[in-house]
Amino acid sequence: MSYLVLARKWRPKKFSDVLAQDHAVSALQNSLKGKKLHQAYLFTGTRGVGKTSIARILTKALNCESDSDLTEPCNECDSCISINEGSSLDFLEVDAASKTGIDETKDLLESISYLPSTSKYKIYLIDEVHQLSKHSFNALLKSLEEPPPHVIFMFATTEVEKIPATIISRCLQLNLSAVSIDNIIKQLNNIFKKEKIKFDDESLNIIAEAAEGSVRDALTISEKAISYCDGKLEGAKVREILGLPENKLILELLKAILDEDTHKSLQLIEENGKYANHEKVLISLLDLIQRISIAQFNKDSSEDILESFTDTEPAKLQYLYHLGLTNLEFFKLGVDNYSILTMTLLKMIAFSEANQKKNLIENTSKNYSQINWPELFYELNLEGFANQILSKSSVSISDKNINISIPEENLINLNEKQKEDIEKAFSIRLNKKYEFTYDAKVSNSNTPFYAEERKQRNLKAKAKDKIENDTAFKTIVKGLDVEIVDFNKRK
Repeated sequence: MSYLVLARKWRPKKFSDVLAQDHAVSALQNSLKGKKLHQAYLFTGTRGVGKTSIARILTKALNCESDSDLTEPCNECDSCISINEGSSLDFLEVDAASKTGIDETKDLLESISYLPSTSKYKIYLIDEVHQLSKHSFNALLKSLEEPPPHVIFMFATTEVEKIPATIISRCLQLNLSAVSIDNIIKQLNNIFKKEKIKFDDESLNIIAEAAEGSVRDALTISEKAISYCDGKLEGAKVREILGLPENKLILELLKAILDEDTHKSLQLIEENGKYANHEKVLISLLDLIQRISIAQFNKDSSEDILESFTDTEPAKLQYLYHLGLTNLEFFKLGVDNYSILTMTLLKMIAFSEANQKKNLIENTSKNYSQINWPELFYELNLEGFANQILSKSSVSISDKNINISIPEENLINLNEKQKEDIEKAFSIRLNKKYEFTYDAKVSNSNTPFYAEERKQRNLKAKAKDKIENDTAFKTIVKGLDVEIVDFNKRK
């Protein structure tokens, strides 16, 4: 007998087998009990939470030949067996990912008018229905709204937002939730015991967390781990096969970041995390920060990890979490993941509050006479008359004061609103509050306007010199009375 993978072997065969979707199961069983059936059902949710499994169980319950229990399929009659084996003529399961076009949809709809061959209902299950084309959805509308009494539609999707509202409004929508870690652990515990697979608690936790709410993913990961561990699951080996970092590494890494120890942070990644999944190292770090943050605000928390980080400011943890979460997006770019991780750690340290204050002190304590005023002018991003005034002004900056020398005719017209805009722009750019004074002792040689003129003159002079000394140009004009003319100076 051929080996059947765990995800298929332990797929739910009846409603009581469905894990952690009680709200959907109860709604369907109540409909079956009251014989209040809908013409179309839409099952939504992330991968591996039971969308198509519940649809198949509902199909079996609708066509079950046993009258003993209307709310559960018997899995023993010919109808139930044929659906389980995939041989039922009255149950058509279609993968919309491979049959998206209008022609396939029309072929499907042409069979609707025919009565079921042996069952009570002819049921159409379209998986990943969001991948149907716009024309296919349009073709489906009329049949979906008024199907023959012997036809029931069932749709499953992971991206319900891509389905037209006109389709959704004709369906009974059941939203399936991601399965909690605790429920996945219980399910794995039960399955492993029945399969006689040895395991420890750490391995169950690791697999359940890696599954991210998907029971199918949990069983698929288990297959990989069982093969690697030779039937005996151990936390360290499961972590290794999944490329997950050790808890000790993540704890030491966070401590190094909080201590702003750049060398230690990079050394930890180089020595311990070099062969790990670098994206998962960052995810594990964010998970640890989250657990600490929750423990700080939850006085009844039993998190023992809090003891190592009691002096950490909650705001700093929030900042680190936000920065790491933002940088997670970069792993999708196909850039070297090791580089992304190391640069993220360096960013967490470099952009810390202490370092920002240090940089600010260093910047504000430097020799202000060395500030290039024409360059600073363009960084102020002023507009209108205030920008025009400053372009023809000279500026001197000291530790606490900024003096602005403005042409006399402009100084007379300078109003309080424009002064406020100018002073605000300086304070924002230099990260400091200043006292401002104004006079008419402008030095034209130190104004942005003059600096720009000088820059343009130099560029033109260089261009002219380059042309005049170009070998090809000299060859062309040799013997000709040629002069290079500046069109801006031509009358």
